[in-house]
Amino acid sequence: MFFFENLVFLCFVIPSFSKSTSTQNKIEISEWTPHQTLPLPGLELNWEAMRGPLNKTLYVDKSRFVQYLGKSKLTFLTRPRRFGKTTFLQMVKNLYQDNRTLFEDLYVYQYGNVEWIRHRLRNDKQFIKDKWLEFPVIHLDFSQNMRFTTFEKYLEGVHKMLRREAERYNVYYNPEEITLTDLIERLEMKFELPVILLIDEYDSPYHRAKFRLENEQLADNVISDYEGFYTEIKSNVGKLAFALVTGVSCLAIQSLHSGPNSFNDYTYSKEMATAFGLTRTEIESNFGYHIYEFAKWRASQRVQGPKKEREPNPEDITLIYDELINWYDGYQFDIYCESETVLNVVSTITALETKVIGNHWSETGSMLPIIKQFYQHHRSLKDYEKGKRMSKGDVVKRVSPKMTKLPTNKMLLSYGYMAIKEFDKTKLNNEVFLEFANNEIKDAIETHLADFDLGTQDFISELPAEGTDLQDCFNRRVNIKYAMRLLNVFEFESYNYYEGRDGTLNTDEMPRRLQRVFKHYEITTERDVKFFKEDLSGPAGDIDLLTTNLKINVAAEIKCTQEKTSVAAINQLIGYYENHRTPFMQALGNPEEISFLGLHYVIVGDKNDPDLILKDWIYLPYYDGKLQIEDMQFSSSSDQQIFFNAREKKSTYTLVDDSRSLDFHPFCIGVQN
Repeated sequence: MFFFENLVFLCFVIPSFSKSTSTQNKIEISEWTPHQTLPLPGLELNWEAMRGPLNKTLYVDKSRFVQYLGKSKLTFLTRPRRFGKTTFLQMVKNLYQDNRTLFEDLYVYQYGNVEWIRHRLRNDKQFIKDKWLEFPVIHLDFSQNMRFTTFEKYLEGVHKMLRREAERYNVYYNPEEITLTDLIERLEMKFELPVILLIDEYDSPYHRAKFRLENEQLADNVISDYEGFYTEIKSNVGKLAFALVTGVSCLAIQSLHSGPNSFNDYTYSKEMATAFGLTRTEIESNFGYHIYEFAKWRASQRVQGPKKEREPNPEDITLIYDELINWYDGYQFDIYCESETVLNVVSTITALETKVIGNHWSETGSMLPIIKQFYQHHRSLKDYEKGKRMSKGDVVKRVSPKMTKLPTNKMLLSYGYMAIKEFDKTKLNNEVFLEFANNEIKDAIETHLADFDLGTQDFISELPAEGTDLQDCFNRRVNIKYAMRLLNVFEFESYNYYEGRDGTLNTDEMPRRLQRVFKHYEITTERDVKFFKEDLSGPAGDIDLLTTNLKINVAAEIKCTQEKTSVAAINQLIGYYENHRTPFMQALGNPEEISFLGLHYVIVGDKNDPDLILKDWIYLPYYDGKLQIEDMQFSSSSDQQIFFNAREKKSTYTLVDDSRSLDFHPFCIGVQN
């Protein structure tokens, strides 16, 4: 595990309306020269190892945020998983244990570890003016107590953590019944200093009982233990320098958030907004070398024949940077949207390490407990298409542990599926606007929803005798019309038919949705397969969707506007074949046989209740070294007539210059005589 954080969405005020927004600035090559060559940290590397002299790795300095922990004796803060909470607590632990050599190049070193909690020390002590002291630190990581199946085993795990801390400091404890109070008192007496208490992932046992084990009684018992545990902390507040509790969700635990000595919630405070995650500024300052290496690797993949290193051009580097932003950015933890937004730490590092921009969120932990509830209570995601509005009070409101219906907006926000995008102080209740955080979250939700059955199809009685499976249809080139009907069945609704709240169509939605449908039939696919001009001077085009595990694979071009139909889609693929045959076929894997699909989807119905349908399609096989025009299949005779009329009238295609892709005029067939 590692600790990084924060990406930057600039937040500014538009007549009393704050909004997180991003700018796509072109990155100059000179800004990304290899100035920082420390290796990326491994997923399981702890903070001490990360900073150690033997295997020192890249670390984004977050030590400046320690100064805010001393402002309150009891601090509470939540973040979605994989945002660096554990690494942050490991850093705080090492700081107050006076492992000062690990901090020599970090912000906090100039101040030492006493400066921000000096007011907590007893005035009669001579060391009141010291810069560095060794404080007793109790560090309890509740995510390590996750193997229990009964309440007794849960309690045994808690006692084991307390015993481990007592043994680490060699203090006496009652082996039969050790308590947190015993540990705090004995450590304060031994060191004659107030105790630092760090609790990581406090809600992990509750989540295990509630969602993984689905044991309501066990979850209730865990919450009851929480009540006593945090009451015990509050009763010992006089012996603490400070306590920091982190987790994923803000549960409504009375002893934690109410009564005397309550914990102060810093979850959406401006001070701690960028303490977890990676800002764009931090990406640019620390990861330039790794982005440069990623771009160089990707550029080298374009070289024909044996792979040779090739220097990336500025567009290559900018593309990697923009993809990181689009996939992993978008998390705002300042409720007023006046701070930078941040990227998911683990996903960003994994993408740079593996050189794969994609969904790493669902690979680093189970989403299924939440997604299962999402599916059961909201079979349609259209309810979330255009975002959700919440009052400021609801954002900071605690979640009842007795909840039975998920996902609420609050839970989706807490778990990192949705993120704050705007703050509107003109509203009486100070509304915030929530949307799915980024491309990774959208992809993760679709991925896991696809794990559920797509449901019965209303034309099940019309199944043909042969080729009833999508794989069989394509592998044998039979029942193509039936295959197209399978590509028009979506049991779960799209979360984002439209690009935004202005109602514009989202043209990137269909490849994502179709990929999930193909997955249901155990067909693997790649989206947005790019290929380059023969002279490598730039991109020549991209294929919306390409299957990879069929006997006869399929390359699909998808159109989602009324103007561009399946004729335009198939002509685009034909144009790629005729104009850039060598790199185009190489991108397809130089197949002996392949099928090309031109698909045209449209939205029908009211925008508040839309339906997405496959309006028309064209199927074109390739084998024996050529496109088999005579074997084409069409969804309608009108499209067939349009295609062949254009073929008779024109023998060459017209290339339309489009910055996003290379499209061909819908009435130009793209075939040369």
